[in-house]
Amino acid sequence: TLRLADLSEASAARAAARKLRVTWWRLHPEAGALRVEGSVDKPLEYRCSAEDAGCHIRADLPDSSALSTAPVAPFKPSLKMLEAKVKKGEHKCAVAEPGPNPRKLELVLLEKHVRLKAGDKTAAKEEYKGGVELAFTPGTDVDFTLVLGFRSRKKPLILPLA
Repeated sequence: TLRLADLSEASAARAAARKLRVTWWRLHPEAGALRVEGSVDKPLEYRCSAEDAGCHIRADLPDSSALSTAPVAPFKPSLKMLEAKVKKGEHKCAVAEPGPNPRKLELVLLEKHVRLKAGDKTAAKEEYKGGVELAFTPGTDVDFTLVLGFRSRKKPLILPLA
């Protein structure tokens, strides 16, 4: 999580005192500036994601702006764990559909594709080149949406999961 105070103590103090809204930007070295959403419940904070790796983060206030001193870098222990999982050939994690009677599923990450299993049956499968996107719900580290086939299908499969 990046806090406005991490970028500029003075800017953070002014924003908090005046209850100003902060506009957060991801500054990609090639694609340029992309507006990103800050924390819903803590407007002076922005939670970095994998998409931010290699980018600077800028916070704009009505009277000033603040820029990260270095590009966002991945958390090294997480990278080492991910590398180990990839070398193993697959990574499985339990997920569920939201709602009063959640269906328990298993998300399987393989070298060339992702598979969503319901028990012994494959509920969905997509090659990464066909379009696989995972986006966390703002304000949570648990709820996310898995989108499969946004490049290969006319109607992509959109799966809210937790």
